[in-house]
Order: sequence, then C-alpha cells, then structure tokens
Amino acid sequence: MRGSRRSQALALLALAAVPPPAHGSDFSFALFWLGRGVGVFALCALAAWIWAQSRHSS
Repeated sequence: MRGSRRSQALALLALAAVPPPAHGSDFSFALFWLGRGVGVFALCALAAWIWAQSRHSS
C-alpha cells in the first residue's frame, strides 16, 4: 500500500463507515451493526496508536 500510515488508517475508517446493504431480519441487522461497531472501534484504536507512535518517533 502506498501513502502514509495516517492516510491508510483514515481510508480504512472511511471504508468501515460505508452503510451496509439492507437486511431482511432485524436480528441479523443488529448483529451486523454490533460487529461493525466493534470493527470501527478497533480501527480507531489502531489509528490512534499509529498516530501516537509516529509522534513519538519524530
């Protein structure tokens, strides 16, 4: 992948924020959004860690 780590992390966050296709079941829809929320939180934590590491090294 090309680009800085910060731009890569922002691109991953943008992909995670894209709304999903419609689901037939409310239960599966809720599980999907719960899983997506965990994924977004993990990506935010990763982006913050990368940002902190880049500031610490410079």
